[in-house]
Amino acid sequence: NYNAQITDANGNVRKCKVEQLNGFKINNHAIHNIYSFSTEFPAPLLCFANGVIGNPVIRPFNWLIKENKVYFSSKPFSLPDAVTLNTFYHCANRLFSNVRLNGVQVDTCLMDYGGLFDIELPLELYLKHPDQFVSKDQVQKIETSYGVNGKSVPDTVLSMNCNIVFNGIRIDHVNIIFKPKCEKRIGYLFLRRFDHVAINNTDHALLFSGLVQAKAPENEMIYSFDFINGVFEVDSKILNNDSIQLSVGDQ
Repeated sequence: NYNAQITDANGNVRKCKVEQLNGFKINNHAIHNIYSFSTEFPAPLLCFANGVIGNPVIRPFNWLIKENKVYFSSKPFSLPDAVTLNTFYHCANRLFSNVRLNGVQVDTCLMDYGGLFDIELPLELYLKHPDQFVSKDQVQKIETSYGVNGKSVPDTVLSMNCNIVFNGIRIDHVNIIFKPKCEKRIGYLFLRRFDHVAINNTDHALLFSGLVQAKAPENEMIYSFDFINGVFEVDSKILNNDSIQLSVGDQ
C-alpha cells in the first residue's frame, strides 16, 4: 500500500491510497496486475456510481455498448454500416482519435466515455472557423463541473446547439461547449446518440452504428443547480442582464 497524487479531469489533485487488487473479476473473467485508488466521491457523482473502471482495465479488451448492455471480448466486434475511427492511447493511457467536424480537422480528440456532455472544444477552434459552426441557439455562461476530486474553478464558456457533420454523418442538435482552455473531448452524451458503439482495442478502432436522431433541445435554463447535503447550489448561470443576481456557488 502507498499513497499517490491523483489528477482528475479538471486538474484537481488529491492524495489517495493506492493498492494492488488480487482476484479482480468481471463476471468470472479474472484480470491481473490491477491497481485501485480509494477516495471519497463528490456527492453529485454518487448519483451515478460508487466506482469507476479505468483504462488499464478497458484497454486489454474489446467492448460493445448495445441496448444499455456492455459486452467485452478478447476478439474485436463487427457492426453493420458502421462509421470507423482509428484510435490511439496517449497521455495518461486515455483513448484518442482524429475526427472531422463540419470539415474542420480536430486532431488528438479524447473519447471521454465518462464525460456528461456532447462535445467540448477549445474556444480558439471556434474563433478560427466561426463559419463552420452555425448555431441554432447559443449563450455565454459561467459553469463548473465535477471530477473525482471535486468541483472545477468557474469558467466562462460559449455554449451552442448546432447541426454537425461528424466524419461524413449529419447529426442534428449537438451541444458544443467552447472553453478558453480545454482538451478536445467527445463525451458520453454524444456516444449515446448511436445504438451501438464498439471500442475495438485490438484493432485500434472505434465503431459507431445506428444513429438515433435527437429531439430539438428546449431553451436552456438561466441557472442550473447541484443538490448537495439538502442544499441547492448554483453550478452554472447564463450571462443575462435580466436574470436574478445569483452567482455560481451561491446556496
